[in-house]
Amino acid sequence: MLEPNQAGKIPVVLIHGLFSDPQSGADMINDLRAVPGFLDRHQLWVFRYPTGQGFLQSATILQAELRAVVAALDPEQSDPALRNMVLIGHSMGGLVAKLQITHSEDLIWNKLANRPLETIVTTEEARAFLAENCYFDPSPHVDRVIFIASPHAGSLSSSGLIGRGAAMLVEPSPAQAAMHEQMIRDNPQTFNPLIEARMPTSIDVLSPQSPLLDVMRKMKLKAGIKVHSIIGCSHPLSLDGPSDGVVSVRSASHPGCKSVLAFNATHAHVHRAQQTSEEVVRILNRGYDYHASMKPRPESRARLAIEKSR
Repeated sequence: MLEPNQAGKIPVVLIHGLFSDPQSGADMINDLRAVPGFLDRHQLWVFRYPTGQGFLQSATILQAELRAVVAALDPEQSDPALRNMVLIGHSMGGLVAKLQITHSEDLIWNKLANRPLETIVTTEEARAFLAENCYFDPSPHVDRVIFIASPHAGSLSSSGLIGRGAAMLVEPSPAQAAMHEQMIRDNPQTFNPLIEARMPTSIDVLSPQSPLLDVMRKMKLKAGIKVHSIIGCSHPLSLDGPSDGVVSVRSASHPGCKSVLAFNATHAHVHRAQQTSEEVVRILNRGYDYHASMKPRPESRARLAIEKSR
C-alpha cells in the first residue's frame, strides 16, 4: 500500500513487468493522484516480484497476498470495495494478473507432467508446493483487469529479451534446487522437458512456444470479470506484424476485452505514457467526470511517488 488503507476505496493494484519494479509505475501513479476525485474513490497499491522467480510462483504469491490483506483489513467482510479490486499489469505483470481471474483446472499440471499429482514420488511438502503453484481459481476480490502490452502469445524472438534475460537469472534457493533434483530423479519420464532441465523462471514463459502460454489461452475467465487491453504499436513491421518492439499487437490482444486502446508507443514506455493514464481513468470512470480533468504532464515531472510513500 502506498498509504494506509481507507475503507470504502477500491484498490487499484499495479503489477510491474520483467526486469522492472514498482517504481516503473510512478508516472501513472502521479497522473492518477492528480485527477480530482480519483482518490476519493480509489487507493493505489503495488505488487513486487523478482524476475528470476518462477512465473507461476509469482502469481501464487500475489493471490496469497491479496487474500491475506483482505482478511487483515476486513475480517467481517463488510467493505465491498475490497471485492472490486482493479489489477493493472504491464507486460509480464499482465500474465501474473491473468492467473488471478482464471480457472486453471488440470491444464497447467497436465502440461508439466504426464501423471496425476498424487502419484508423484516426492515429499508432502513438495507435493503441496506443486499443488499451490499449478492450480488456480479466480480471486473473489478482483473485479477488473487492465492488460498493458501483455504477451499473451509470447514475446518477439527478434527482441532479444529472452537472450538478455538468461544472463540475469537468479539461482533457485538450495531447497528448491534439491526438490527439483529429487522429483526428476525419482519420477523418470514424467515431466515436460521445460522443467526437467531446471525450475522454470519467468523468462521461460515469454517464448511463443511456451506450454504455459498455450494452456493460459485455454483457461476460462472468472464469470463477470471485465478485462481491457492497452497496446503499443511503435513498430509497423516485425516478425509477427505490428508491435511495440517486444510484444506484437497480435500477442497483446486478448479475446473478450471491454475496450482496446492501441497507440504509437514502445514496450518500455507504453505504461508510462499519458495516453495510458487517460485510458485507465476512462476505464475506471464508471460515470464520474475524471477524464476532462487530466492536464498535460510536465516533461520534467519527478518520478518519485513510490519512494516518497514508502
